[in-house]
Amino acid sequence: MKTTDARFLQYNKLDQCYPNYLTNILDGKGVLTVFKKIAVVSIPVKDQSISKAFYTEILGCKIVEEMPFSPDTKWIKLEWPGVETRLVLATWFPQMHPGSIQGLVLVTDDIAGTHAELKKRGLAISEIQKEDYGQEATFQDPDGNGWVLQQPASVKKK
Repeated sequence: MKTTDARFLQYNKLDQCYPNYLTNILDGKGVLTVFKKIAVVSIPVKDQSISKAFYTEILGCKIVEEMPFSPDTKWIKLEWPGVETRLVLATWFPQMHPGSIQGLVLVTDDIAGTHAELKKRGLAISEIQKEDYGQEATFQDPDGNGWVLQQPASVKKK
C-alpha cells in the first residue's frame, strides 16, 4: 500500500463527513497544503510590562496590537520589521510557564553586527560559536525563555 493510500484510509471518515476534504488539503502527492505560515508564537511571561520593554527596547520589536485581554492581562502582539511571524506575550496558558520556551531561532545575515548591536543595547548574550551549520549565540529573555541568534553557513560572512 502506498503512503497516499494509507493516508486516504486514515482520512476517509473525514472525507465522508466533509466532502472533498482530501482534495482540498492534499496536493496530489499526499502533502498537506492547508498551512501557509506560523502567524503567532506565544511567549510565556510573568510580567507583561517587563517583557514588553525587553522585546521592544532590547530586541527591537514593534508593537502591533496592545489591548485589554482580561481584567488582569493584555493582548500584546509584537513583530520584528521584515519578519512575518509575530509574538504574543502570554500569561494566560496555565501549562506554559514563564521561561518554558527554548530554542527559538532568529536568523540574521550578519551575526557579528547583530551580536554587537544587541550587546550595546544591554543584552546578556553568549559569545558567537562556530558550528558546521553556521554561527550562533544564545540568550534569554527576563523570564528565561531561550533564544538562538543564528547565521546559517550558507550566508557569506561579513
